[in-house]
Amino acid sequence: RCTHPHPSRATQPPAQKKKKMACFANISLAPPDPILGLAEAFKADQSERKLNLGIGAYRTDEGLSKIFNVVQEAEDHFAQHPYPKDYLPIHGHAGFCELAAHVIFGSDSPAIANKSIASAQAVGGTGALRIAAAFIKRFLYSPSVFVSNPTWGNHIKIFEDAGLSVHKYPYYDSQRNALNMDGFLSALNNASEGSVVVLHACAHNPTGMDPTPEQWESICQLMIDRKLIPLFDSAYQGFADGDLDVDAGAIRLFARRMPELFVCQSFSKNLGLYGERLGCMHVMCADQETAGRVLSQVKPLIRAMYSNPPKHPAVLAHFVMSDPERARRWFDSLSPPFFSLFLGGPCVLLFFFFFGHVCYCCKSEEHERKKMGHIFVSLLFLMPP
Repeated sequence: RCTHPHPSRATQPPAQKKKKMACFANISLAPPDPILGLAEAFKADQSERKLNLGIGAYRTDEGLSKIFNVVQEAEDHFAQHPYPKDYLPIHGHAGFCELAAHVIFGSDSPAIANKSIASAQAVGGTGALRIAAAFIKRFLYSPSVFVSNPTWGNHIKIFEDAGLSVHKYPYYDSQRNALNMDGFLSALNNASEGSVVVLHACAHNPTGMDPTPEQWESICQLMIDRKLIPLFDSAYQGFADGDLDVDAGAIRLFARRMPELFVCQSFSKNLGLYGERLGCMHVMCADQETAGRVLSQVKPLIRAMYSNPPKHPAVLAHFVMSDPERARRWFDSLSPPFFSLFLGGPCVLLFFFFFGHVCYCCKSEEHERKKMGHIFVSLLFLMPP
């Protein structure tokens, strides 16, 4: 009889009790995002009468995000003519970046003619802001950022997460239901030289209240005098006045008069590419050489974050914007959403007013000239009467 034990019966070392790890045990539960968390709650709600006034997205009557005809045409084209799925360069699709600059700065922009704009494709407008925040933190000598009070809920988080000091400037006067221009200018006048000021290019989120052209002139001149750096967040170009060029007016004014500025551009709304995450971060510089050096420093920041941006949305956008006829149809397609908001916004507000859910004040005479398309954003900012 074999005296050697069977391998399965061999003496095994005593089982070691798994040590209880304490590294993650004390991590607290984070609160849900106030905007995206509301979207999740909306999906979970079983009511047939629910209405989503949370995320700023233009939707069809069926509650689905709008697919523009030119975007569907692009999708159909590439379904029949597939493109290689190689990685994009770190700064993204060069053709898209160039055309995105034309859309926001204008084809007649001196900065475009001088090649003094450093542009990098980003993961949506939020990604563009995060890249800009990282650049500001690393390279600007006075990394203080000023945002409007109130502002989009994610602005403060983005800049603070990058290690920047965030301050608020007065913007909305709830007593007069108007822009607090005196408080706005006073805060900028007291800001230290080199501070970055976040400005909403159009359709201010969440108030929907924009400065007049004359007020933009005053803001621009003060920023020149105080040597402040503008950072424009352009999330709703084409949705405030129904015209891409009109909605870029403030950016183009500053670009003509100032040597340097940031623009963080989103195509989520005006191309309906919400989930595709398409944006662009532009840094307008004094000259072409500086722009080249700036882009060379932006690339390592992107490389460390996500290496390179998604290809598909940039290919779609380039297909639309690179053809004059398709680009014209894209421009024209922004009018129906605008007029839909123009007509539908007041009806929605009136409905909620009578049912005691929402109260919305009419705009002051100072802003009567503003289009009702601003309701698209101001629905997110529900004010007491």
